[in-house]
Amino acid sequence: MLTRQLEEPGTGTPSKERLRALAAFQQRALCHALTFPSLQRLVYSTCSVCQEENEDVVRDALQQSSGTFRLTPVLPSWPHRGLNTFPGAEHCLRASPKTTLTGGFFIAVLERVEVSR
Repeated sequence: MLTRQLEEPGTGTPSKERLRALAAFQQRALCHALTFPSLQRLVYSTCSVCQEENEDVVRDALQQSSGTFRLTPVLPSWPHRGLNTFPGAEHCLRASPKTTLTGGFFIAVLERVEVSR
């Protein structure tokens, strides 16, 4: 379903420009949410199988949070994990139409790191 939204009209292939725009929006939204001072845990989820919208967005948000947040394992028994693109990606959950008979989705849980006082 999402693949159709990303396709170049008449080509059947995803538009790189549309994918970049969606990923940039998701990056801004996620980073903004991580600035909320009372936020303890955030679930980031997409209905996408594209690395640019999933692992790349989470990786960049974690880097921008400067260690304030970390990934927490999601459904440890789920066999399909995030792509191995950065340390901790194995804590993410991923589903693809080929392996899970779903439309495809991605889930990451970011949790605020407690600061010792």
